[in-house]
Amino acid sequence: MNLTELLVAATVLAISASASLQVWASGSQWSVRAEQQRQQHTALETELLAVQAQLQQLAGTPVAADCQAAADWLVAHLPALARDGHGVRLRLQGHGGLERQRWYDPAALGLCGVGGDEGAPEAEVSSEGALPPAEAPPGGELP
Repeated sequence: MNLTELLVAATVLAISASASLQVWASGSQWSVRAEQQRQQHTALETELLAVQAQLQQLAGTPVAADCQAAADWLVAHLPALARDGHGVRLRLQGHGGLERQRWYDPAALGLCGVGGDEGAPEAEVSSEGALPPAEAPPGGELP
């Protein structure tokens, strides 16, 4: 092997080693970014679950007769929430533009209705926990 062949082989080896290192470095940077993003997602999900747990503790405890007033009460007592239409919205933001949001309806949580529907008939629930079968309207069939 002469000197020219040796120099060409060394150059090819150096170029291929450099390319391999660049690919490896790029892969490791991607891995680090993916791990950071996963940690941010986990932190946002943990915050969301904490607020949701607070809301579940309140569920079924009416706080106002009107659902609008119940939404205002939620916003006043849970600062992470903001009014949004008839309900409240939880919006959490992380680094790098990550965002997690969820909309809650006070009526669905059972937070409104104190003294509101005294005359409304209650649905009967059977011992198995199911609603009774619907009755057909007079002279018609159920759809």
